[in-house]
Amino acid sequence: MKRERVKGENFFVNVSLDRQTKRRLKLASFNTETSMQAIIEAAIVRYLDEIGA
Repeated sequence: MKRERVKGENFFVNVSLDRQTKRRLKLASFNTETSMQAIIEAAIVRYLDEIGA
């Protein structure tokens, strides 16, 4: 049975990162007491806003 789609539903994206980027992300997450997901989401939104998408 399929679940009904809910407004505001979350979607997952798999992103391949090199070791250095992953290490930097993990350190930034630890230092700012923020989740890695929140940092990535903010970066994607900022990028999309900059390019006008």
